[in-house]
Amino acid sequence: MQIKPHLKNLSPYPPGKTINEIKKELGISGKVYKLNSNENPLGPSPKVIETLKNCLLEVHHYPEASYQELKEILAKKWNILPEQIILGNGSNEIIEFLFKSIINPDDEIIISKPSFLMYE
Repeated sequence: MQIKPHLKNLSPYPPGKTINEIKKELGISGKVYKLNSNENPLGPSPKVIETLKNCLLEVHHYPEASYQELKEILAKKWNILPEQIILGNGSNEIIEFLFKSIINPDDEIIISKPSFLMYE
């Protein structure tokens, strides 16, 4: 089995700096709020925490791979068809799905700045 040639030279994703790295680099001792990595400085909503607590008894099961139940709930809420919904693990994965479905290895694309670090 061979890796596709256009995948051999991919660079790894450079993650953003941690709060501790930023504080050390800038000599900050106070509170730092990191906003550049889609992290909520306020933490999760109490409703989310309660929902997660209620789900703990089910964590030993794999999730439904197609997310059909969630798609149906969202479709009903937004008055669209479930087939019109694409779910992913964050916006990077959704963009990756889009790229893989319509862009060929030799295609030239334009990406605006600022952009996601993953695509720079």
